[in-house]
Amino acid sequence: MHFIINGIYWEAKFPRVLGIDEFRDAVLEHRSKLQGVCDISADYMGSIEFTSRFTSIEHPFLLYDPIKEEFYEKMDE
Repeated sequence: MHFIINGIYWEAKFPRVLGIDEFRDAVLEHRSKLQGVCDISADYMGSIEFTSRFTSIEHPFLLYDPIKEEFYEKMDE
């Protein structure tokens, strides 16, 4: 299993840990084995670029589809 646990301070002058295009291309080319991301710092569109929605106590997990660039709160959506 491959996970990213991110908890760093980030500013736009620094490179991203994972960009949207980079992630999508890796999935399309079957180069991604990533199964989960935990972005503790949760900077909006920051070092994990697709961090644009946040979790809550009621919905602690989000699923992100890098091909459609959409979020899902449940696995059956």
